[in-house]
Amino acid sequence: MIAVYPKPVAVAAMAFIIVGDPAAVLIGQRYGKHFYGHRTFEGSLGFLAAASVVALVAPGLPLAVGLIGAFVAAVTEALSFNIDDNATVPLVSGLVMYLLLFTGWF
Repeated sequence: MIAVYPKPVAVAAMAFIIVGDPAAVLIGQRYGKHFYGHRTFEGSLGFLAAASVVALVAPGLPLAVGLIGAFVAAVTEALSFNIDDNATVPLVSGLVMYLLLFTGWF
């Protein structure tokens, strides 16, 4: 990730999956009632909440960019049924944050 994206983007993107995935599992197992595939809506909300906290404390990353990245990471994780989400979540969320930063949107 650090070879592909600038350091603030890479750190946030990796932290989304490191913090969000366990949160999704724990919350999904404990409170999950609404399933889609083998995932739960509640688990996905847990991922989003944890990734949003990462966005709040991510160094060198504008808050809006981090929160959009957290949302993209949660959606990517929720939709990655047959793909390793440990790779796709940081790559996709990192790409979106990179594009937001370096196209002049933020």
